[in-house]
Amino acid sequence: MAFKQKMRVLGVKIFKGKIDNSEFDFTKLTVEMPFPSNSNNIGNDAVDLPFGTAATGEKLRALGVQFPAEYEIDLHPSTKGFECVGFPGLK
Repeated sequence: MAFKQKMRVLGVKIFKGKIDNSEFDFTKLTVEMPFPSNSNNIGNDAVDLPFGTAATGEKLRALGVQFPAEYEIDLHPSTKGFECVGFPGLK
């Protein structure tokens, strides 16, 4: 079940290639998230959210989006936390 969340997006990491005989192809949105209230930390952290392949990141680049900025993005819970499944202007 996906839901919309307004988040401060700090940047985008795009990578497609091979490292130590392992293939990688991903885009990750780096977003600002508050530390959990039950932790000893105060303030916010930068968290990477998976967002498809490197091709998705290139579509973001083509849109000319600016970072850091606040965007309403579509999130989907996964076994590793959350992943981004939608971004304004991308189809």
